[in-house]
Amino acid sequence: MINEQEKYQRIISRILAGDTNAFLAIVDGHKKLVSRMVWKMINRPAEREDICQDIFFKVYKNLTKFKFECKLSTWIARITYNTCLNYLNKKRPAFYDDSRQPDAGIQTLQDLSKTAVHHLEEQDTSSRLRTEIDRLPVKFRTALMLFHLEEMKYEAIGEIMNLPVGTVKSHLFRARRLLKDKLENKYNREELWQ
Repeated sequence: MINEQEKYQRIISRILAGDTNAFLAIVDGHKKLVSRMVWKMINRPAEREDICQDIFFKVYKNLTKFKFECKLSTWIARITYNTCLNYLNKKRPAFYDDSRQPDAGIQTLQDLSKTAVHHLEEQDTSSRLRTEIDRLPVKFRTALMLFHLEEMKYEAIGEIMNLPVGTVKSHLFRARRLLKDKLENKYNREELWQ
């Protein structure tokens, strides 16, 4: 039985030999990782799909540069992270708000018919948690997502974010602390753990 690295070495060899359909195996194997990262880093839903496509285009275009010095998923996650950061840096003046305030729209209209207390009572803990995670600075929510959702090790996160392991641990510690403080300040303890 072949391991994941051997599997992707064979697929990449086929792609580089001209079998462009083999690239679908790479997309299928990594689309969940890419979409999760994009969804956590980019708060403009209309642009997320284009960014995901751009990421896979970059992966395809740069396959000749991939030398299996790390896992393919780590390499793709690094491309995803850098692409999202570049997008955020370009859009920062017009669109980016690091506090991640939700867009107005249908939700705002729905909220008009509810009192704030009634609305808070309807939200469950996981929804509140997701909302507060989305309001964390990009570097913190990305580290949290990679560690908890993608179950990556500190070293892999460091490779993706181009950070030393100690800084990754610090980002995770600070992200958890910020999240805890925000949740405790915003909601009563009883509301959170009902």
